[in-house]
Amino acid sequence: MSLCGRIVGETDADSYKIFRESRIDFETFDNDPWSLINDPRLVVKVEEKYYNWQEACPLLLSLLVFKRPITHPPEKQIVQTFRKTLLINSDQLRSLGLISGKNTVEYIVHSKIRGR
Repeated sequence: MSLCGRIVGETDADSYKIFRESRIDFETFDNDPWSLINDPRLVVKVEEKYYNWQEACPLLLSLLVFKRPITHPPEKQIVQTFRKTLLINSDQLRSLGLISGKNTVEYIVHSKIRGR
């Protein structure tokens, strides 16, 4: 368990590092479990995937109560999607040197969490 909030990706090293930095130990959980499970930043790692509490709860309850995983796990895992629209003018578009048909585009995304 971790109070890392949203994590990008499933198993990459950056996600694990973010998860680990805000990890909850037993003593912290034992001291005030109710506030932790109601904290919107709570993320639970189950079988190398990250889930919010609402998604992790059925997975963990099934393992605890029935001693087996549910057959239809939640499809939605925590993945933060960045959507950005880039508007360029005609001169900028011409400067890209695009040709008719397929063009290969390379871009770099920068963020505060993942860096470059």
